[in-house]
Amino acid sequence: MFKIYQAVFFSYLFILLGSVCYSNEKKNFIILFADDLGPLHLGYKDNNFHTPNIDLLKMESLYFPRAYIASPSCSPSRATLVTGRHPAAIKMTRHIPGDKKYGFDENHVTDQEFNLFGRGKTKFPSRNWLPLNEITYAETLQSIGYHNVFVGKWHLGSEEYHPEHQGFDETLFVNNFGHPESYYSPSFKNSKQTEKGYLTDHLTNQTVNWIENYDQKKPFQLSLFYYSAHDPFIGRKDLVKRYKSKGFNGNNAEYMAMVTCIDESVGRIRNSLTKKGIDKNTVLIFLSDQSSKIPNGKLRGKKLKETLYEGGSNIPFLIYDPKSNSAGKENLSLVQSTDIFPTLIDLAGHDSNQYQHLHGKSLFPLIQGEETLARDSIFAYRTYSDEYATVHFKQWKLIAFRNKKRELYHLKNDPYEQNDLSKNKPEIVENLNSQLKNWEIKMGVHHENNF
Repeated sequence: MFKIYQAVFFSYLFILLGSVCYSNEKKNFIILFADDLGPLHLGYKDNNFHTPNIDLLKMESLYFPRAYIASPSCSPSRATLVTGRHPAAIKMTRHIPGDKKYGFDENHVTDQEFNLFGRGKTKFPSRNWLPLNEITYAETLQSIGYHNVFVGKWHLGSEEYHPEHQGFDETLFVNNFGHPESYYSPSFKNSKQTEKGYLTDHLTNQTVNWIENYDQKKPFQLSLFYYSAHDPFIGRKDLVKRYKSKGFNGNNAEYMAMVTCIDESVGRIRNSLTKKGIDKNTVLIFLSDQSSKIPNGKLRGKKLKETLYEGGSNIPFLIYDPKSNSAGKENLSLVQSTDIFPTLIDLAGHDSNQYQHLHGKSLFPLIQGEETLARDSIFAYRTYSDEYATVHFKQWKLIAFRNKKRELYHLKNDPYEQNDLSKNKPEIVENLNSQLKNWEIKMGVHHENNF
């Protein structure tokens, strides 16, 4: 009888200790989402950019050079990031415009669910807000014991669709606008909130202050979505002066100063984690929503022009997990912004396979040391111009146009997309075109006229 009681006692003790250990191992998450930051516009790619903190983060992180945004544009990129679903499925394939001619008032509020933007074959309806029935990573993490906070650029609808209605317990400096009128106060004319000093510094101050004063026992997830380096190109004055002293001028000097200010923010946030004593238990994810209007070296494409080429849709993407052995490694798997949601779930100790509505793949196995992600293809989709979709398959990339034109590039041999192989490789074009058609049907955006 004693042995039975002893066995029961130790069983309960094991369960209790196991739950305590599990609780202690819960990781905090910080997602740093830059706006319009090109894949080559960081010091580790171009030493004209002074970004020592991000360069250090890259040395300590798992780096994905073949990372892409699912729809390179402000609102769709954010919708995908927070929901783990492709913007084509959400029916948000353009930015939320906010202009009066599209039915918005001076506060960027509308009661029209969709907007029409563009002309001719590109004139497709796109949502003016993220529907509340879409499940965000904040809602999912909240359900498993996380405290969630959002800072900065939401751009997924007006007040009734703000992050506090999508699982975030706290919001800091959130408004309806997609970009500031200035990076110096007042940045937003019609906003009820005003910042002190330079906008990026203000968001960083709020983030650092929140981290240093967080006193709950719950693990936390903090999303800081920067406005920078979205235009208007207005860098912090001291940093602009530094770049001008090195011979850079105009928008280049302003933009480079904006990037360096983001870098300072990353450094300050990491220092606050160390000061708080939680740096060894906090995962950082750094990425961008699309490229800039500033060209990315020899890469073809940029924001607003040939955006689905590498210079517009390839993004910087780093995952820092202090408890993994992936520090300083480069992984050549095809990855996409849809992958962050399932990755967070697995890092939190749960099974992302339970969430069948997600369109991404968990990168957790790669963080744990696996070299290759089991994936056939990734797709990008947007409705601005004749060039509307891409298929990445291994080293091949198909670019699809509304006029049925197709271009094909082999990125390993031709990273600058100068040699269209569509006429030389018709069998590959046919394969990728078939993949695209099936994917469009699955997403509910198929138009036979495109094929």
